[in-house]
Amino acid sequence: MSDQFDEETEDLLTTIEQVEETLTIMTSVVGHLKEQLLGQMGLVDAREMTAEEFLEYCENSEGVLH
Repeated sequence: MSDQFDEETEDLLTTIEQVEETLTIMTSVVGHLKEQLLGQMGLVDAREMTAEEFLEYCENSEGVLH
């Protein structure tokens, strides 16, 4: 019983580490895309803008995101 528990625990840890790595990569990619888009929009301080501020900036008068 203990061996099965240890194996399941190791499998869970491996899965968690894979998810963590995937999220790190996705965060990096999204950050780069945000910087590129803000650069195209002519904003200099891309790193200073929060996600909420970014979405508000992208919203047009009809409430549609670009």
